[in-house]
Amino acid sequence: MILIWMLGLFSTTLAGQTKVENESYFKKFLNSSKEKSLIILGENHASKASSTLYPFFVEQLNKQTGLTSLLVEFGPAEAYFYNKFLETGNEKHLNYTLYAGAIREWREAWKELYEYNKTLAKPLKVIGIDFDRTRTMAYAIYSIFLNYKDRPAFIETLMKEISSPDFYNSYTIGYPNAKDIAWANKTKDLLRNNIDALKDLLSEKDMHVMSEILKNKAVNYAEGREEAIAENTKRIILESDDTDFFLLVGRNHAYIKDLFTDNIRLAQALKEDAHIKVLTGVILYENSDFSANKDKPLLLFEISKKDPWKEYYTELSKKAKGEFTIVPFRKKLSPLTEYLDYVLIARDQVRFTLLNPKS
Repeated sequence: MILIWMLGLFSTTLAGQTKVENESYFKKFLNSSKEKSLIILGENHASKASSTLYPFFVEQLNKQTGLTSLLVEFGPAEAYFYNKFLETGNEKHLNYTLYAGAIREWREAWKELYEYNKTLAKPLKVIGIDFDRTRTMAYAIYSIFLNYKDRPAFIETLMKEISSPDFYNSYTIGYPNAKDIAWANKTKDLLRNNIDALKDLLSEKDMHVMSEILKNKAVNYAEGREEAIAENTKRIILESDDTDFFLLVGRNHAYIKDLFTDNIRLAQALKEDAHIKVLTGVILYENSDFSANKDKPLLLFEISKKDPWKEYYTELSKKAKGEFTIVPFRKKLSPLTEYLDYVLIARDQVRFTLLNPKS
């Protein structure tokens, strides 16, 4: 009995001593059937709460259910660099990612996941469902080709273009603009037209990454993005041999019903697919100061002032027992299932910090 207690204590320490009330809610969902199952957790990009919770949930879900498939709100090219870091521990790969490349807490979160991943017989794998930023996509392609000799001429020409100073100055790591999209489309056409040469050259693993880049339906942060990432997510889940998936995504994508418009959201599109069982929720913040107005700490963000949410404010606030509390929408809260299945209330949270404050 003492040994079991000590192992439990050690497990909690590995997960950064994060305490989440009602964490078994996720485990029960994944263990309730052998269907394709997806947990969605919507987050606010400005808070460091998500970088605290992410490694905690990944490690706990892996220990409890064996889950290894991590869907992310980035493209397959960025997922490539996260996977390279998990394989090697070389932080240069994180420099090509948006969050871990710029945010201190996310850098530490991925370093924790690297240490945990080393203990696993079946490693974690990161899968991108969103659009690729142009420079990230280009550098992933370059990185893959760099490992091969006797490259065809079309690859040498492409690598020369990507490695030039002019390329870095011409294209962005932000939301793709018209010029970025034109380059991405041109490059994808080049790769598709030479697909047989790629198959002859690349390993099965590298060819899979290249295929994901080419199959990606998401293009940019514009109309049609929600449908595109939904289509990507469905295809990835249904083609996978795995049954359990975890997706951390911007909170607006996690709503079954949009709070502001009638536009379809990612979670809604996935909920409508009979082949995938979905549990979706968002992080709501109590007394947190990462908003633009520092004089007015957030009070259960998106709930305290909006219909019909505001009438449930007292009930939800009452259930928030510690720093992090999962609250399923049951009994008195059941009317809110029109929007979500649960919320995770995060108390006393702060803004993330940049690795380079001057950037």
